[in-house]
Amino acid sequence: MDSIKRKAIWLLLFWFFIACQQENSSPDAQKALARVGDTFLYEQEVSNLVPEDANPKDSAAMVQRYVDSWIKKQLLLLEAENSEVLSPEEIQKRLEEYKFQLLVHAYKEKIVSQKLDTVFSAQEIETYYQENLANFELKEPITRCFFLKLSKELPKSQLDEAAQLLKSKKEADWEQLQTYAYAFATQHLLEAQKWLPLTQITTQSPFSEEQLLNRGYFLEAEDEAFKYWVKIWEVKRKKDIAPLSFVQNQIESILLNKRKVEIQQNLERQIYQQAEKKNTYEIFKP
Repeated sequence: MDSIKRKAIWLLLFWFFIACQQENSSPDAQKALARVGDTFLYEQEVSNLVPEDANPKDSAAMVQRYVDSWIKKQLLLLEAENSEVLSPEEIQKRLEEYKFQLLVHAYKEKIVSQKLDTVFSAQEIETYYQENLANFELKEPITRCFFLKLSKELPKSQLDEAAQLLKSKKEADWEQLQTYAYAFATQHLLEAQKWLPLTQITTQSPFSEEQLLNRGYFLEAEDEAFKYWVKIWEVKRKKDIAPLSFVQNQIESILLNKRKVEIQQNLERQIYQQAEKKNTYEIFKP
């Protein structure tokens, strides 16, 4: 612990150290910051709580908050241990259950991390998608589109050029539009193959959901400050089946979780089978 931290802690708890030194001059007692029953909180346990650049006042406040919190937790623990509400047997049972949950969970996580394959083939994803289409019903409309929002302070020639590039059917013009948008657009979405919620357009423009669903493939609008264009490639309505590309990340997450469960089940089965071979356990009939 550096000198600033040490000074802050000693200033904060000076009275306690004086008392400790009067009662017990052992090294452990001199480093103790607080006591609840037979349990002590030592200086080294809080040494890393205080940032290196903290001033003594802030350091003292941090240590004080930690000590107060520690005392409250220890008092609750002491009360629970001494309470007649929980018997010693029940306390021991809960401790064993917690130990089991903590150690077994950590062990399983370690094994899973060692064996888990996080790569999925296109066929795996496609198969799961086709076998579970009903699970991918859309809860809101989605679209593939180009969207552009430009300030009306730009020269009219630039605004007209952007509109023409957006209306074009040539990929070269779309590439030019990408460059233009990065330089001048306030907002832009120019990935033709990417599906996105329709709300991503309606919240950034004057276009309504009805307009985007029921009008032609190219729309434009303006307000006092901006001009807006949207070029609709495709839309899917609420309750339609989502395209595979829109739910691919969701499917990969599901498949990943299934692999984790499978690894854990195999682990439990292997441990059980090995124990049977080694006579590690036995069942006594009544």
